[in-house]
Amino acid sequence: MECTVPLGPASTRLLLGHGSSQNLAETLSLSGTRVTVVSDENVSASARGRVFPDQDWLVVPPGESSKCLERAAWLWSQMLALGMDRRSALVAVGGGVVGDLAGFAAATYLRGVPFYSIPTSLLAMVDASVGGKVGIDLPQGKNLVGQFYPAKIVAVDPALLATLPEAEWSSGMAEVIKHGILSGGDFWSQLLSFHPADRSQDKKLEALVTAAVRVKVGVVQDDPFEKTGLRATLNLGHSYGHAIEWCSDYGMSHGQAVALGLLAGVRLSRLLGILQEDFEPELSALLERWGLSGTLPDSDDGRYSWERISLALGRDKKNKDGQWCFVLPQALGRVQLVYGPDRAAVERAFSSLLV
Repeated sequence: MECTVPLGPASTRLLLGHGSSQNLAETLSLSGTRVTVVSDENVSASARGRVFPDQDWLVVPPGESSKCLERAAWLWSQMLALGMDRRSALVAVGGGVVGDLAGFAAATYLRGVPFYSIPTSLLAMVDASVGGKVGIDLPQGKNLVGQFYPAKIVAVDPALLATLPEAEWSSGMAEVIKHGILSGGDFWSQLLSFHPADRSQDKKLEALVTAAVRVKVGVVQDDPFEKTGLRATLNLGHSYGHAIEWCSDYGMSHGQAVALGLLAGVRLSRLLGILQEDFEPELSALLERWGLSGTLPDSDDGRYSWERISLALGRDKKNKDGQWCFVLPQALGRVQLVYGPDRAAVERAFSSLLV
């Protein structure tokens, strides 16, 4: 698969298929562009020998904690020390955290330098790397500072998933399942028939990744800057999910938090009388298949108290005029934005995760 994703005055060339990461590396090498790579300690250990082995690498600690202003400032200073100018390119090689952080650094250094992306996690391939959103977290919440800054080329190479840890597979599948709910139809059926053993079959894996990416591309093309509300539907499961993630001090993976958010969202939709097709049994079975818990972990410190969750929900970027916003499913393939839902129902749906 190869296509161009128009994003207002900019666009992203999307390459998808085995070997696409090598194609991007060769393209930049032949162009003579000076390249600096941003990666994390886990990915760089295995990827550096495969792509850009002779370029400068800026390596950050793994995990959400690296998506912060201090780490962005460190990247800016290193880019300056390396003599990067406006014709130099920054390439993200890593998961969603690396892509968001590197893209934010590229967008802001010298008011913008060329940015390219090689996502190495399933989550980044199907979601985070496509669409041009970059940014960092604040102590008060996730992705509160950022920009639309599309990568010039995104190379989605399923071959890079061969060494992906099991926990990262689970996290990525949460986003794939989210796309399945948004799409419904054939993709949902494809998802139901895809099992962990199928990951070793290149054609099945590439077909799944391609289908998930197409869902994201279709939405982004129609609403690149979240002006119509369509792109906000990609936040299905994320209002609860981001709140849970923040309350865990980012100790819980993004995918696991989103999985819980998807379940709570279905239940909230049912409580509000919005849900027309109840697919929770299939959703629960899919989450279990991919090692995603349907309940919050036990905690004695009150981190998942309703007071903390409601505080985090109040900081959601989708909120308007003090009204909480949720993306809720009506049925497979149909969702809607709901502003100002009954807060007792929101609490009740969240509490269903505390089993």
